[in-house]
Amino acid sequence: KLNNVQTQNVGVLSANGTVNSRFKSTFDGVIWNAKPFRDGSVLVNEGYFTKLTNKGEYDESFWFPHGHYPFHGYWIERFDITSDDKIVVAAKGGVGRFNSDGSYDESFAGGTVDNWWDTNTTDVDVQDDGKVLYAGYFSQFYQNSGIPDFEGFYPNSLLRLTANGEYDHSFYVGDGP
Repeated sequence: KLNNVQTQNVGVLSANGTVNSRFKSTFDGVIWNAKPFRDGSVLVNEGYFTKLTNKGEYDESFWFPHGHYPFHGYWIERFDITSDDKIVVAAKGGVGRFNSDGSYDESFAGGTVDNWWDTNTTDVDVQDDGKVLYAGYFSQFYQNSGIPDFEGFYPNSLLRLTANGEYDHSFYVGDGP
């Protein structure tokens, strides 16, 4: 139930807090997180993506290429949606961007992260200017070229990418305590 209205795992609230009665989902998976698109459709993360229409039905036109570079079969851990409905995805293997239909966005550089013991994503956030904050347990970031994109330093578990996915050298949090 959502605000005393029966729903099945996914419900949509309007800005005033009332339940959108048009959205009647039959989704029955385990939801890690979900976010809306501008048209009222909802992207659901259950380790991989399912897109629901603005009425709650499965969007059969959406196809997300599981295992696409830089994710190599890792579960999707976090994601955010840009103001133009692109999907910024962060997983154990790195960060990339996809179009609202699930196709890979080749215009976004993105990259992979690494650490000698383990790499996990704790959050990804698209800022109002389109830049991407990416946080997790990692110490190295490789632009899609596979070569470390630094000049003598590695990000300390937090980095920022420009709106086109390039490593933002103007953002550096330091080495920490």
